[in-house]
Amino acid sequence: MSFFFCIGTVALHAFALDKAKGFFIEEQHRRPTLKIMRYTAYAVWLHWIEIILFGLVYWVLSTQFAAQVGTIEGAKDLHDYMYFSATTYTSLGFGDLFPTGHLRILAGTEALVGLMMISWSAVFAMKVAKHD
Repeated sequence: MSFFFCIGTVALHAFALDKAKGFFIEEQHRRPTLKIMRYTAYAVWLHWIEIILFGLVYWVLSTQFAAQVGTIEGAKDLHDYMYFSATTYTSLGFGDLFPTGHLRILAGTEALVGLMMISWSAVFAMKVAKHD
């Protein structure tokens, strides 16, 4: 399950950056600073989409399949699952909420994928900045 979510997240990120390439790199803009700011907003939006998708998966698995895959201990509502996903994706770490069972593997995978996707976005930002 973690493998498929990893592949799906990478595919989503690759697709989104490929679509952004034409706008942020290939087209000329009069104001390079504005272009960087717009790309940064785009990248943050993209990362939030990925965090929300992971959060929804934690929520569904914890509420519907807890006996098979485990739970996120301490999570009471959907916001808690989103918070857990955001702290995991950004590698901030967790303390008040923590995974049990097989969800520990998914959480570790999300941290690894999040670190890679944030790094990929940073490299793309350098390409955007360098192009001007």
